[in-house]
This record gives sequence, structure tokens and C-alpha cells, in this order.
Amino acid sequence: MRTVLFIFGILILEFNIFAQCGGANLVVNGNFSAGNTGFSTSYTYSATSCYVEGQYSIATSGSAVHTAFCTTGDHTSGSGNYMIVNGAPSITNVWCQNMAVTTNTWYRFSFWGMNVCASCGDSPQFSISVNGTPASNPCATFVFNTTCSWKYYEVYWNSMANTSANICITNLNTYAGGNDFALDDIEFRSCTTGGPCVAFPLEAPVLEYIKSEQNQVQLGFWIDESLLYNSQIIIEKNTNSSVFEEISSVNDLKSGINSFTDKYPVFNQEMHYRIKSVDKDGNVQYSNIKSTIVKKQETHSVLIYPNPAQYTDAIMLKYEGNTEQILNITITDISGKVLYYQENRQMVFENNQMRIPVQLSSGCYSISIRFSDRISTQKLLVY
Repeated sequence: MRTVLFIFGILILEFNIFAQCGGANLVVNGNFSAGNTGFSTSYTYSATSCYVEGQYSIATSGSAVHTAFCTTGDHTSGSGNYMIVNGAPSITNVWCQNMAVTTNTWYRFSFWGMNVCASCGDSPQFSISVNGTPASNPCATFVFNTTCSWKYYEVYWNSMANTSANICITNLNTYAGGNDFALDDIEFRSCTTGGPCVAFPLEAPVLEYIKSEQNQVQLGFWIDESLLYNSQIIIEKNTNSSVFEEISSVNDLKSGINSFTDKYPVFNQEMHYRIKSVDKDGNVQYSNIKSTIVKKQETHSVLIYPNPAQYTDAIMLKYEGNTEQILNITITDISGKVLYYQENRQMVFENNQMRIPVQLSSGCYSISIRFSDRISTQKLLVY
């Protein structure tokens, strides 16, 4: 256990350095040195006793208000105050505070907590919310399962158009047995960027523009900075107005406008594009959809013959252009099963013609010839 906690501490330190959260702590009385003031709660305060579910105290030791609670000192100095809570058997806000924020700014909310009773039963479980919106990412749900030992928690939030943030820590455990905990050193600081754990609903990607040029399709899409740390970004396309298929997963992203080029459009047919984001919990968001048609007049024709063909015929491919432009050939049956695949280095042309070394039985087949800038697909009937 000591090794795990040590590694966890290293990771948190790295995240803090990366996020560069050097802003002033906006939380009032986050270390409870001023006693029972500066925050709101749905729990009932008692200065000397914490034996009733839904009751809390501000003291220097859990054992000072409940004989079964830990004697551990506060996290700040070991001798100061902290908040000691006997969890209510209902989903209840434990601590809330409203703070003014700057628009379009990253903030880190963090605090320390612990389970204060080793023999009392269930561990406390929490989530947080901002301005009434519960967190949706798994980073925002956490358990204090370290009895009588402080455990750190942090989460990032972007203010966007908000000028205030009403943050609440909510106890999700509804068991009366156990569910006893402590909070200390609560902080809310501005950062230069977000961190790896963004706990609030993310902005969906936006497909800003789409344009066709040089027989390719270029997409411009916007993503929120929080998606950089929590989501995989996928480009999807469909050509039949019903089924979208993944054509690429995009890396090396930045906050704001990003671009992607589809080098293999289906020519002379309407294509529909959208951006898909998938977070670490498998939650999916889609952008708007934009459509385009890429028209191409091929300067060199591709011919598969004879067509239709008898099953005893040799299947021939004729290409009037530079045969080195052909990357590969694929033949599939009507179920999509690949029956034949050949790359350029294996092809032997004579007078721009090549015999495809495959024996096909009666049926309908699709032959796709991939070039560096396009795909030519033809149907072949064998009888």
C-alpha cells in the first residue's frame, strides 16, 4: 500500500506542475482555521459532538467529537482545525461555496479527505458540482478509503462564459453505518491550462467548415481544450446517408480549430462528415454534420474485362495511365469477404494490361483499384 500511495503522490505532483495553477486560492476558510464559517452545508453543526448522522463538527481531532473516530491531526499543520462529518443516509451537499471567476479560464478545485472510522462500515463516496451541474466524468466520483490517513483529490473546470462558480462537495453514500469522513485544505485556483482530470460535461466538437480541393476533402473542426485530456477524436464519414464509418483517429490536437484531410473521397457522390469524441468512460458526443461532393474526371480509364465473364475466363485489368500509380487491387464478394489482394510490387503489366491471377466461381464481385489519390470500384459478374 505504501508503494501505491507514493506513486499516486508523484502523479499528482506532475499534474500540478503541468497545469501551472498559480492563482490565489479563492476558497474562504478552506483550512477551517476560522472555525465554522465561510461555507454553506446541508448538515447540522455541533461544536462538541458528532454522533448523529447528518451532523458535523470543526475540531482538531476526530476523536474529540466521537470516540470511534481517528485521532489524526489536520492536514495543514497537524494541530489545526478540520471538518469532521457523520455522513447522512441520503445524497446531501456537505460543503458549498460561491466564488467569483474570470471567463474562459481554467481552474483547479482540490482538497484533502479521509475516512475517519476504521470499524464503522462503508467508506464515504463523493462527487462535486458547479453551478448546479453535477460532474459527469469518472474523475469526479471518488472514495475516501484511506482510514485515518489524508488522501488528495483534484479536478479541473473551465469557466467559459461563467462569472461565478458555486461549488459543492456532495456525499453519494446513503448508508447510515460508516460513511464518516473529514475534509481539509480546500482550494480553488486559476490555471494556465487544464489538467488530465476534467470533471464537468465537455463541449461537443464542432465541424466548422468543409471544402474540396485537389481531389481531396479538407475538414476544419473546433474542439474544447478539455477534450485534449479526456477524449479520443475520431473522423467519421458516410456515403449512403445512414451509416457513419470511422475513417481516422486524430492525434496532435490543439484547443480551437484543427484540420483533417480525407485523401480518399468517393468521387461524384455526396459524402457526409462528422466529428466524434469518446471520453475515458465511453461517453460519446458528435459534432454537427457537413456534406460535400468531389467531382473528378479521370484522365485515364480503368477497365476490367471481360464483364460479364465466364468462370473459366481470365480476368484482365487494363489501365491507360502510368501503372505505377496503382497501389493495390482488392476483390470482395457480395458479403464483403476479401477473396484477393495484390500490391503494386507484385503486379506484372504488359502493354498496360495485367491478368489478375484469381479463379472466381459464379457470382457478383467488387473489384477496387486504389490509386495514390482515389479509389476506382467496379462490379464484375461471373457466370
